[in-house]
This record gives sequence, C-alpha cells and structure tokens, in this order.
Amino acid sequence: MNYINGHLFFSDFKVYYLAAKNLTTGGQVYMVPFGQGSGFYKYSPLTLFFFLPFTIFSFPIAALIHYCFLCFGLFYSFVIIRQLLVSYFFPRKIKHEWLLLMFSLICILIHVVRELYLGNINSLMLILSLVALCRSLQNKEISGGVLLAVIVLTKPFFLILLLPLLFRKRFKIVGWFIVTVLTGIILPFIVFGPYAGFNLHNEWINTMIIHDQGFPGTHTATYLLQHYLFHDMNRFMNHIINLAICILVCWLIYRNRHMESKGKESIKLEDKNFIFEWFVLLAMIPLLVKTDSEHFLASAPVIAFLIYFVAINKRNWQILVVVLLVLFFGANSTDLIGKDLSEKLDVMGVLGLSNLLLILLTCYNFVCFQKKINREG
Repeated sequence: MNYINGHLFFSDFKVYYLAAKNLTTGGQVYMVPFGQGSGFYKYSPLTLFFFLPFTIFSFPIAALIHYCFLCFGLFYSFVIIRQLLVSYFFPRKIKHEWLLLMFSLICILIHVVRELYLGNINSLMLILSLVALCRSLQNKEISGGVLLAVIVLTKPFFLILLLPLLFRKRFKIVGWFIVTVLTGIILPFIVFGPYAGFNLHNEWINTMIIHDQGFPGTHTATYLLQHYLFHDMNRFMNHIINLAICILVCWLIYRNRHMESKGKESIKLEDKNFIFEWFVLLAMIPLLVKTDSEHFLASAPVIAFLIYFVAINKRNWQILVVVLLVLFFGANSTDLIGKDLSEKLDVMGVLGLSNLLLILLTCYNFVCFQKKINREG
C-alpha cells in the first residue's frame, strides 16, 4: 500500500543503502546527511558490509527485500518468545493461547508500524538477540558469541547483555564474542587499508557522540529524573545514573545466582533466571540510551511474559494496571490522539515511564514466580 501510494520512503533504510553505495564508490560514509532529521549513518563500518548486497538492486527493490527481512524478524521473534515462555515458565496447556500472543503484539503495534515505515533494523536486533539467547541455553558457545558480537558491533549499547553471561561464568561464549568483535573491528583495516580503516572508526565514534549530545532522548531514565525531580541535573549525571542502574542489575543477577545455589533444581532455575534477565536487559536498553521510539520493540519479551503470567495466574487486579500501562506504552500515535497531545506525551516521557513501570511490575511477578518454584521444590 505504501508503494502504490508513493509513501515507501524507508527513511532509515535509505541511510544504510546510500552509505553502502558511498562505500563502494569511495565516497563519504559518516558526517554526511543521507536524509532529513537524523539522516546520518551511525553504525559501525562492519555493519555496512551487511548492506552492500542491497546496492546491487535499485532502491525500491532493495527496500522491499529489507521489508521482508523485517517482517520475518518480527514474526519469528514471537515464535521464539512463545517457545521460551511455554518451555521454561508456563508448560501447562493454555486455553486460547493465541489471544495472549495477539495481545502481546498489539501492545507494541505502534512501534512495529514505525519500524516498518522507517525501515530500521530493531526487529533484526531483537531476533538476533533472542537467537543468541537460545544458542547460549543450548551451550552452543560459538554461534551464541558470534551473534552477540554482531549485535554489539551494530549497536554497542547491547553490550549490557554480557552481564548475565559473565555472572554465570559462560566464558566460552564471552571468548567467542571478544574474538568476533576484534575481527569485526580489524576487517575494515584489512579491506580498505590502515588509514581508511582508522578514519572510518574515528568518524563512527564521533558520529555516535554527536548523536548522543544532540538527540533529545525524552524516554530515558535520566530524562525522567530530570523532568520530574531534578530539573537542574547536569549532563554528567547521565553516566552516574546509568552506572547506578547497571550496578543494581548486577546485584539482582547476583541475588539470582545466590538463590540458584540453594535451590534443589538449580539448573532449571538457572535457565529461567537467565532468560528473564535477558528479557529485562533488552527492555531496559531504551531507558539507558537516547534512541527513537521504535527501539522499544525490545520490550516485547517482557510484555509477553507479563501478559502470560497475569492471565495464567489470574491476577485480576493487575489487568487494569497492565491495560493502562500498555495504552501509555503503545497508543501514542498522531493518528489516534492528534499531534499536539502526542507531542505533550513525548515531552512528559510517558513512553519511557510506562516501559519502566511495565518492567518493575514484571519483575515483581517474576519474584512471585521464583517463590512458587522454591515452595514446589
């Protein structure tokens, strides 16, 4: 429909496509606007190699192929989420389970529409992170480490996913991650030469810094604290707050590890904790980094877990809370509520706040889930 109506803009994908084109012709890749707004290429030099095959085709055909990849990533992400939830958390047969999955999708539908309209790669990051999680659970260290490295080389803030791996001493996965990251950094030096390779990486780092400083980021934890509590907070506090959140995450993982060491079925509990930690860290990423709203697709696993838990355990008092939070999380569309109200909600940081509350509510339910496992054990 977008193609027929002449609205297949794919603004973000056009940036990747044109940057890859420039790479093949020796043109400028970074610090060059390929579109309106934040139309600068911001990803690593290695990521461009994945977009090079698209340059064989004209832009409309390349956009259609990329669109199919995004749709597949979104579809298969929910397949994996469902498999993880049913295999590890809710093994009993669930009546009308498709309704739970459908509602989980509806919760993030606004972000799905924006993702597909812009042609970003967040759905691909989501599917790769979930596949990396499954590989880690299956003790497939090489593929798990390589996939995680590809994700981090594309969007470095996914580095936070290393925390549960380090705490669980899965050093083989971490080792393959390090090897792949180093290979990805060195490869442009080999292909383009030392001078060009150095310039590409230097421009990449500078572009990320400029983007972080200039992007409003109304959904981050720092913004929420500044907007609602500490109006005069300086920029340096952003790093302090993010560090404090990471320390809190480390403590929670350490708490889970301590609980696992005392449990009778420690292996099963460890897998459950590991999966849930991965889900929560994915959902937390948009709260830590200044990003666009479509990055909140990463909250899909947490939202699905919350919906399954509330429905299966008949937490009726939570239904209204979940519905309200989901409305704030996934209903901010100019088509639904108008431009003025949508902009006001953005300034209020409603998306980030609702995401944070969804995470906290899910963590509360997971603690109840852990206690139930311990009693049954």
